[in-house]
Amino acid sequence: MLLACKGPGLRVDKSPEELMLCFLHESFDGKFLWIISPWVSFFKLGKRFVHYPYVSSADVVDVIEALVKVGVEVRVLTRCIDDALEPGFMRLIGSVGGDGGSVPDGLRVYVREGIEEILGKINTILRLRKILKDKLQFDFRGAGQFGRLHTKLYINENSALIGSANFTWSGIAERGNWECLLHYKRVENETLYAETLSVAEAYFGNGARYEQCEELTIRKAMEYRLVDEPIVSLEDMARYLEVVKSRI
Repeated sequence: MLLACKGPGLRVDKSPEELMLCFLHESFDGKFLWIISPWVSFFKLGKRFVHYPYVSSADVVDVIEALVKVGVEVRVLTRCIDDALEPGFMRLIGSVGGDGGSVPDGLRVYVREGIEEILGKINTILRLRKILKDKLQFDFRGAGQFGRLHTKLYINENSALIGSANFTWSGIAERGNWECLLHYKRVENETLYAETLSVAEAYFGNGARYEQCEELTIRKAMEYRLVDEPIVSLEDMARYLEVVKSRI
């Protein structure tokens, strides 16, 4: 059992990145890898990930694709990207995009960077969809009593990784946005592992399909007047935002 907690005098057996690397290596020796994380991005690891003979790359997307290719069932549950469409910012996009030279340069940079962030989320989801197909799911509990997904849980056939780390570079970097992370092997505590697996199964059992996330995101984009032309897919939305960004 390995623990990493940030703070003076707290236990750090390995860094969060090292714990994640151990977990990913173990995943090649099992039948499945399930990722539950509010935020997911394709990031570069601090060093090359080498698992002979399947993969040698610092890009985490290459690791995910290698796992899928060798028959590991990779499933991801994350927040839908409608979460990134904040009404106030959406109105800013419209005002900056149509206001000629009267808008301060600093504001233009801010809006452009915000659009790039939304595009990054859309493109990550599109890439995940291509790799995982129906194994990509979304948490829509925000409409109910539990609020939006906040759990970070990673489990494979051999171990589990739980704590405060999103599946992003800032989630596992040594000076990133994390507090504590626990990695334990199934053989160390079968009861705890079984309970963790049961929790993961419940999350995925309530997960929504890609099409539901796409429909909700497009509906919100139209409601907030983010787009002024018909769009029917996240690909359409990404292309539209690229054009808008180029005009700001």
